[in-house]
Amino acid sequence: MGIRIGIVGAGTTVAIADRHVEGFLAQAGRCTVAAVCSRTLEGCRRLCVRHGLDGVRMTTRLEELLDVVDAVVLCTPNQFHLPYTERAVERGKAVLLEKPLGLQTAPPGQAERLLARRDARVMVAYVYRYTAVVERLRSLLRQRMGRVYLAQASQGGTRLADPAVPLEWRMRRSASGSGALGDFGSHLLDLLQYAAGVELAEAAGYGGTFLPTRRPDGQGNTCVENDDAFVFCGRGPAGRCAASPSAG
Repeated sequence: MGIRIGIVGAGTTVAIADRHVEGFLAQAGRCTVAAVCSRTLEGCRRLCVRHGLDGVRMTTRLEELLDVVDAVVLCTPNQFHLPYTERAVERGKAVLLEKPLGLQTAPPGQAERLLARRDARVMVAYVYRYTAVVERLRSLLRQRMGRVYLAQASQGGTRLADPAVPLEWRMRRSASGSGALGDFGSHLLDLLQYAAGVELAEAAGYGGTFLPTRRPDGQGNTCVENDDAFVFCGRGPAGRCAASPSAG
């Protein structure tokens, strides 16, 4: 059976939970998806059906999932990441969560205290670190090319350029915290540090929302609160610079 995995959040907006399940199924024997928790049991059932999962505990309560797993994957809206991580760590579970760990509205020091715990096994899923091209780039920079003085990168998607896409939680500040900068830009900042060794000491940027209204969500909201494009530049020690646009 291996490590018993619990998936928290079964939404299909960008199918993050599905990608995690596919990864665990590819590691059959080392781990198994033992439980799924979502807002509705129907959401849990659909995730299981899509991947042919049998004998999986389905629940709408996080505590019930924590009763039967060894590790948790958080695929929920960002506002739940930090409180759910805390509850899982309190129960002795390892946690893999989608970025970010917490929102700016979290009480000061809450995330720092959590990560300072010796028993906290928590990892934010900056998955691009582990792609072959990034590993190759990191190796070349460290072994052959030497110090990086200027780095430029861009990342984005085209899904949100479609005005037919309705309002979703990523577009609401209370649920997501930030838009393109947090969604795509955070990956670029991580790769600048991980692959190129550039740590920014200061930065400036500009974000914009090109489609300020969307078709209503389930609560009747229409106004987009977060940026769907962002450009930033920064400077690190000894004048090392980075520049990067990102778009949702």
